[in-house]
This record gives sequence, structure tokens and C-alpha cells, in this order.
Amino acid sequence: MIAHFSAVGVTMATSHARRSDAASLPKRYIASWTTAGRLAEERASWRELADTAIEPNPLYGPNILVAAERRLRAGRPIPVLVVRDQSRNGALAALAPLEPLGLLEGLSGKGLRLFVNPYTSLTHPLVRREDAPEILKALLCFLAQEGRPSLLFPYLAEKRGFVSVLNDIAAAEGLELARVDGLRRPAIEPEPGASGDCYARTYVRKNRRSNTERRMRRLSDVGTVGFEDVLAHKPGGREALEAFLRMEGLGWKGEAATALLSKEETLNFAYEAFGGADGAPKVRIRSLTLDGRPIAMALDLESQNVAYAFKAAYDPAFARHAPGLTLDAHTAACIGEGFEIARLDSLAQTEIAQEGVWRQEEPIGRYVLALSAQAGVAETLAGRLRLASAARERAKALLRSGAEIASASANARRLAVALALIGVSVPLVSLLTRHLG
Repeated sequence: MIAHFSAVGVTMATSHARRSDAASLPKRYIASWTTAGRLAEERASWRELADTAIEPNPLYGPNILVAAERRLRAGRPIPVLVVRDQSRNGALAALAPLEPLGLLEGLSGKGLRLFVNPYTSLTHPLVRREDAPEILKALLCFLAQEGRPSLLFPYLAEKRGFVSVLNDIAAAEGLELARVDGLRRPAIEPEPGASGDCYARTYVRKNRRSNTERRMRRLSDVGTVGFEDVLAHKPGGREALEAFLRMEGLGWKGEAATALLSKEETLNFAYEAFGGADGAPKVRIRSLTLDGRPIAMALDLESQNVAYAFKAAYDPAFARHAPGLTLDAHTAACIGEGFEIARLDSLAQTEIAQEGVWRQEEPIGRYVLALSAQAGVAETLAGRLRLASAARERAKALLRSGAEIASASANARRLAVALALIGVSVPLVSLLTRHLG
């Protein structure tokens, strides 16, 4: 399957003659496959790409992606498609970690998606800002020439630069880009002059502000309240990271065995991903302290003056003071006020408590791109993805209701299980029918 890309290499062609001429020109941008582990040998070039990408994504930075391959996948390689700039001695111009889609995701086995794991909620590939359209086009053309029918982007920030470039390419090349679904997650992006205390007065409801002030007064009655932050690769950073990991293990995440220190592999991932001496990406650990002792902490990733709220934790002994929300309110006041960070993305995949104090929203969409000009392909693929998601949600609901079913009478249990299985099977049957048809 060959996509109808009008460019070979980087030269736009508007006629058949110009296409023939372009084909004879040497390509400036060359795409090829590698792995995260092999790419670790080019950390300097990788870091430069992350710093100059049209849209930052610290989750695809060298420390985090290499740690994910080494620690979360038992060494199984993460395939990475890179684009190199031949005019700059093969320097990295784009980087996209990819993985195949399966039947249960509703797409052909040859389709690909941007890499995700339980900690991934942003999937922009890294594409150099300078000449971004031609670089991204070279990447997509390579996939089309490999016979890849589609490319799924699970989490794209819809109002940012990458989506704009992707839309322009799809329109210019006659390719269909379909939105599957999306969400709006809490964010901080104050208007000029609306940072600091002005942020709370402008964006946060009065009763929320009053609650924050009341919590601060009550904490002050207990001891001396302070706020601290440290970069993980700077002096004191290792100790702060260890303190954060211990605190996360104290709460419900520890009880559910989902805290980073709950498993050896995730603990090793955390140390490798966030404790790198090169700060790629920057990892900032913020703390609310009481008499010098942290009672709430947050681990943020930073890239291109944007902060990404990766993880948060608080000491359950101080739960009645809501220390996490107090720390979040302080963070909101700092963004954009003489601070190098201009905005914050919560990285949330579900509803979170911070939405009360982080009042902007970052619209996130799931998109599928058909890599051929065949009409209707992308929307068909998007429909299959929606069906697959519906099936997964029904299965999750079945699991959540397991305890209730177990405590019901035998007849009630049989009826509940039958209804639940019907609810799961309907979208699965429809999905299989569409897929095989």
C-alpha cells in the first residue's frame, strides 16, 4: 500500500513533472528503525531534539524511554523510528517510539501506535521545530512505503503545535485524520499578569480560596509551614526522590501495590528515569513541609518551560489538612510569576482533585491517521477503536462489580454475570465482525 505523498524526501511537488524531478534529488531527511537502547548512545543529540521539538514530550526523553525499555519490559526493545538530517551529519530530526496494534484494539495487525505504558499520557513524537512539516512528512512517508495502513496517536494536546502540523500534512496529502475520542484535563496557563495571588483570584472560586487559606492557618498552628523544591540531578535531589518514593508508598497506592516502590522493576525504573545526572528531562520535586519535614510532595517533569505533573503523594497522617491540595495551590501561584515555567499539564487520564485549583484545561485527543488516500479509512478505524474501548470499559465494570456479585444470592450472581457478559460481548462481536469483514 503506497500513500499518495506528494513529497519525496523534502521537495513539495505540485505536478507530475515536478514529482519526477524531486525523485532524482538526494533526500535530506532519511528515516530508519532503531531501538531506545541503541539510541541511548546518542543522548546528546536526543536531548537537543527534545529541547527543540515543536511540542515537548519529556516522556519520550532519553532517561525515561531507555529506563522503560530496561526496567518495565525486561529488556525487550522499544522500536523507535528516527528521521535524520543528512545536511547536519545525520543529526536526529524526529523520534517516534512505536508498537504494533492488536486485534482487540480494533485495527489491522500492521497498524502502529505511539508507544504507551501505564505512565504515558502524552504521545507527541519528538519532531524538530525547524522544518517540522517536511520532517514529519518523511516519517509518515516511510511508514506508508512499509505498507503500514494506519498510525494511532493515543494522547495529543489538541491546541498545540504538533497537531496543527499533522492536520496541515493530512489536508495537503489527502490523508484522513480522525478523532477517536478525548478528554479535558486540568492545567495551569495563566494569562499575562494573572499569576501569583492574581491566579487564584482570577481562576479559583472564592470558597476554594477560603478553604486553602483555612488549611494553611491550621497547619501553621501545628508547626512552621514551608515550601521547597529541588531538581533531582542537583545536590539533595537523590534524597528528595527517595523521600517521595517512601511517601507514595504510605498511601493508598502502597496499599494497592501501584506505588513505584511496590515492585522491584518500577522502583528501578524510577531511579533510572528520574535520577539521571544529565537532567534529561529535568525532574523537579516540590514539597510542602511542616517543621522541615515533607507532608506532601510532587514529582514534575520539565521541558521547554512546561511542567508536567507526573506523580504526587502526601503523608496520610496529615490527610485532614489536605496537604496535597495546599501544595497544588502554591504551585499554581508560582507558574508564570518570575518562574521559568510558563504552564503546567496535569497529565491526568481521569478526574483528579487538582481540578479545583488548576482551573485551565488541556484538551487531549486520541487520533488515528490513515496512511493512504483511500476514502473513509480513518473514520472506520476510529469506529473500531471506539468499540474496543467500549468493550474494555464493560469488562472493567464487570471486575468492579465482582465483590457485589460474590455477596449476592446464587440466582442473582448467575443473572448478574450473564448480563455483564452480554454487555461485554456485544461490542466485541461487532468489533470482530467489522475487523474480519
